[in-house]
Amino acid sequence: MDRTAAPRAQVTKLPGLPRTPLDPEQQILALRRVQEAAEKRVKLGMQLYRAAESQTARQHSLYDEFKMAQQQLKKEIQEDVARSLQSYDQWVGKLDDDFNHALKNLEQRIERLQAQWDQSQKRIGEMMQRSETMLDQSRMMVGTTAKALASVQAGLKARTVERSMVAADAGTQTLTQAPPVELAPAAEADEDVVTDGDRLYQQIIDKLDDKE
Repeated sequence: MDRTAAPRAQVTKLPGLPRTPLDPEQQILALRRVQEAAEKRVKLGMQLYRAAESQTARQHSLYDEFKMAQQQLKKEIQEDVARSLQSYDQWVGKLDDDFNHALKNLEQRIERLQAQWDQSQKRIGEMMQRSETMLDQSRMMVGTTAKALASVQAGLKARTVERSMVAADAGTQTLTQAPPVELAPAAEADEDVVTDGDRLYQQIIDKLDDKE
């Protein structure tokens, strides 16, 4: 008579009880979800990096506008001076006041624009640093997930081959009327594979929680 391993009892998941080990299919599904989340983070990091580049371009455009405004103001001042020189005796006092006022306004505008430029540069630097950090973290997560998925798939393949070999040995021994094959070690090996896969999955989840 053939002897086969007794089927495992169906465990009902109840609230508050420890979580049971995940089967290989559930492990693969969970790892794929983690990989999708990592890919989304990579995409978000690229979007932030492009936004930083766009912000830098806008700041350069603002600097060019400021330079043009400065040149235009300088030109206007020079024209005012030239016109004032034609009637120096009448306009010398007014020219002095207007010139000083224009220079003061120019200095104030330069200070304001310089302060805005410094703040913008600081924000851009922070955004680029955050983007690079997120990209590095996402690349590490994608690599870890891919390795874990490959490990689980290798375990599944090895377990399938082992089951096929056990089944072949059992059939051969039955035909030759040999003693029945004990399948308990194979079941224990399956449990070891599931336990190792579940432990690997839990380590990935813990790493993700620490990064967040």
